[in-house]
Amino acid sequence: MKFKITSLAILISNVICSQTTNTLLRNDAGLPTTTTTTTTTSGFYEAVNPVNFPSGASDWWHLLDVRHSNSENNFGMQLASSFFNQELWFRNTNNSPTTSWSKVLL
Repeated sequence: MKFKITSLAILISNVICSQTTNTLLRNDAGLPTTTTTTTTTSGFYEAVNPVNFPSGASDWWHLLDVRHSNSENNFGMQLASSFFNQELWFRNTNNSPTTSWSKVLL
């Protein structure tokens, strides 16, 4: 059992470490996949002045945004968290930039 857990941990760490990630700045979590001025894709983002984030969001936030491949819609799965607490929020945008957030972790 220990061997299986150790092997799994090594496999996961190798996959994670081999990925290149770039954290980009994006203040509006409700942006559709494509707008006239910005192309928004799946990725890791940080926000300085968050808009369309959980209620009361201000200052610095993290955003993990997984987008639908069709650029004609605004469907995405999002996880968000503040730099300053341990709360984790989740939502599916469901083609609306103002879809409400649900607290997952306190």
